Amino acid sequence: MQRCSLEPVAKLSQDIIRLIGQLEIAAKGVGLKQVLTTYKISQNKLATIIGISHSNIHRWVNEVVDPAGDSILAIRDALEKINPEAAEEFIRLYLDKTT
Repeated sequence: MQRCSLEPVAKLSQDIIRLIGQLEIAAKGVGLKQVLTTYKISQNKLATIIGISHSNIHRWVNEVVDPAGDSILAIRDALEKINPEAAEEFIRLYLDKTT
């Protein structure tokens, strides 16, 4: 009797998990991009208020990386200073994408 290797199945499972993670990152980046566009907030302005490089905002908006938990709070706080409605919308979209 020939033994069947489970390695291809394990590899496929890892690939699926990685893709799901990428989709979650994309969803969060799209939410931030939508808020910045809707409320006419520049990436530079948001970065300046948070106190980080605009390249960080660029990477989040363009779905390169996902903002960490403390960064989500910093984004919310900065948006609150710029436009409280934008902050509310960001959190609504962020929570909607993570549930």
